[in-house]
Amino acid sequence: MQNFDKNATIAHIASRDGGVIMFIDTKDGADRLVDDLLANGVKAAALHGGKSQPQRNRTLEQFRNGQVQRR
Repeated sequence: MQNFDKNATIAHIASRDGGVIMFIDTKDGADRLVDDLLANGVKAAALHGGKSQPQRNRTLEQFRNGQVQRR
């Protein structure tokens, strides 16, 4: 699968109604995925151990409310 096709497929899945949680193997990978999704117009936020607890709580609350912000 070409990288463009992979990114387009991931963006399509992530843009589904109701929210999607994707598990990625590294913090950097999660941050890159968020960057790619935002570039494709998909609301996204990373949630990993490199974030402070208040940042993680805020991201979870925004996900629950369907209001994920651009980092």
